[in-house]
Amino acid sequence: MLIASRSIGVGEEFELPIALSTAPNGLAGYEISVYVEDPRVVEMVGVRFPGWAKLTDSSVKSDSALLKAVDLDDQIRVGENNIELATLKLKATRVGETAIKLAIIKMDDDEGNPITPSTKQATLTVTATKQTQPPWEICAGVVIAAAIAASITSLIYRRRRKSGVVRSKQL
Repeated sequence: MLIASRSIGVGEEFELPIALSTAPNGLAGYEISVYVEDPRVVEMVGVRFPGWAKLTDSSVKSDSALLKAVDLDDQIRVGENNIELATLKLKATRVGETAIKLAIIKMDDDEGNPITPSTKQATLTVTATKQTQPPWEICAGVVIAAAIAASITSLIYRRRRKSGVVRSKQL
C-alpha cells in the first residue's frame, strides 16, 4: 500500500491519497483503519472515495478513520496497478512531525481470497505558515497597474485629440 510523505504549512488543508500498488487477482473490497500518531500536529477532516467504489462507509475522527469500500461493478480487474483506495482530507494544526499509519482489517480479491499487502506509514512535516506574497510584490503590482491605466488613458486621449473629439476648455 502506498501513502506519500510530505511537508505542509500550519493552517493548510490538504489531501493525502492512499493507494494499493497492485491487485494481481482484482479487488472486491476493503476495510482499513488510518491513524494520526500526533493529532495535535495534523487532524483528519474528511475522506473522498474513488469512482469505482460504489458502496462506501467511513467514520472519521480527528485522529483516526475507518474506511470501507466495495467494487460492486468489478472495475478493479486482475493485474491492475496503483489503485486509488481513498483520499484523506487533513488539516495541519501545529508545527511538528507526525506519522500516518495504516492497518488493513480486511481486503479481498475478486475470488474472495484475502489480500495482505505490506503497508507503509507516511511522515507529515508541518512547518510555520509561509507568507505567500511579500509586501513589496503587492506594492509593485499596484504601481504596475497604475502605470498601465495611465498609458491606456493617454492613448485614448491622443486618439480623441487626433480625431477632433477632445475640445479644449476656454476660461
